[in-house]
Formats: sequence, C-alpha cells, structure tokens
Amino acid sequence: MLPGVQALFGFQLVVVFNQRFAEELGAGEQHVHLVALGFTALATALLMRLRRTIDRSSQAGSHARSCAWLALPEPAMVPLLLGVSMDFYLIARVILRSATLATLDRARRREQLQSDCGTRSPSLLRSARRRAP
Repeated sequence: MLPGVQALFGFQLVVVFNQRFAEELGAGEQHVHLVALGFTALATALLMRLRRTIDRSSQAGSHARSCAWLALPEPAMVPLLLGVSMDFYLIARVILRSATLATLDRARRREQLQSDCGTRSPSLLRSARRRAP
C-alpha cells in the first residue's frame, strides 16, 4: 500500500509543474490541490510509521508482532480519502469545463453555419416569434 500512496504523492507533486495546471485551475482550485497534497503527505507519513512499527515488532518476537497488527492502516485512510477526493473534484472540474465549452462551441458553430446558409434553427424562430409585437 505504501508504494502506491508514494506514487500518488509523486504525481501530485509533478502536476504543479505542468503548464495546464496554471491555465485550467484558478487560484482557489490550486489551493485545493495544495491541501490535497498535504493530506496525501500525511497519509504517507502514517503508513511509513506503521511499516516501521511492524518491522520493529517482527524483530522483537511473536507477542510484539501480534500487537503490531493492531496498528492497522485505518488512520492513514482518512487523509488519503480526503486527498484523493479533492483531486478527483479538480479533475472533474477540468473535464466538465472542457466538455461544456466544447458543447457551447459546437452550438455556436451550428448557429453560424445555419445563418450563413440563410436558415434559422427552430429555437431561434420560436424566440423571434415571441419577441415580435
């Protein structure tokens, strides 16, 4: 589990140096990523502590080893969940914003094409009729 969380932490660090990070995310969203990065770092530290406890207890004997398994990774899961959830939110915002802009651009181009061809969409005709006295 620890190598996976460390890999996630590395990806979170690298994304900051990507040009799209500054272009796509506003200042508030960048702060959300910073907090998510902090949560992932905390989860990494907790898992590293757990690993150290287990390693020490395995050298001490069977009783200590059985006590070490009581220190399960649940405390690390809370900050990990928060960090992953926050970054998932940011990824969803970037994807949905791009999809919305693409949809709006397609609609604008369709309206432009229809006006260039001398036709109007039914929705435009209905709105024009409602505005007419």
